[in-house]
Amino acid sequence: MPRRILIFSIGFLFGCVLVYQTMFKNSDRDFYGGWLPDGRVLKKINLSLNRDIPNYECLLTCHQLFDSDVHEILKKGDVRFAECETKTEPKIYVVEGELESGSHVKMKFSLAGDSARLMDILIPKSACDCD
Repeated sequence: MPRRILIFSIGFLFGCVLVYQTMFKNSDRDFYGGWLPDGRVLKKINLSLNRDIPNYECLLTCHQLFDSDVHEILKKGDVRFAECETKTEPKIYVVEGELESGSHVKMKFSLAGDSARLMDILIPKSACDCD
């Protein structure tokens, strides 16, 4: 009996160390899996978003948002796959989320290859004319 307890303890300890190393050691890891469709799309858009085009600045200024708000939506938002157009080129993704201010925001992104751009920001009771 003590031998079984020893073998179980060694296996349990090994499992705890393995879980700690893969999940909790580095806090900068994507805890909400980059392997799920939502996480993969958000990560791809965030890494390839072109922030240097005039349309990007115009949309942010018009809706009184900051670059950090876009980053927050791309980090904590949800992809609305029912509203996305993934069969076309470029692919169109709609991401929605809530800002720290409590306002609900939908953003429309186009993704072509390794380049993403912000197409529109959909905020209730707000209209802009940026082309």
